[in-house]
Amino acid sequence: MVQKIPQRKDGFIWREMDGETFILSETGDKIITMNKVASYIWQQSDGKQSLNQILGKILEDFEIDRKQAENDLRQFIDEMLEKDMIVFR
Repeated sequence: MVQKIPQRKDGFIWREMDGETFILSETGDKIITMNKVASYIWQQSDGKQSLNQILGKILEDFEIDRKQAENDLRQFIDEMLEKDMIVFR
């Protein structure tokens, strides 16, 4: 899974404010608020970076241990896949 490349799906409007990201579907039926780490992962899910690269950036930019970062990344990706908000390239 670490070599998979996540990409945000089209059809979502998102804004960052005070370290949190707010996402709204174009139809208005999905509204999601993300904390700082989840916001960071969402922004990094640009279709150019693998999960392993994103994990490395999380470890560089946040004071978090590797196990916690891996768990956060996995949970975030699982949730976004379940909500049909990202795809893998």
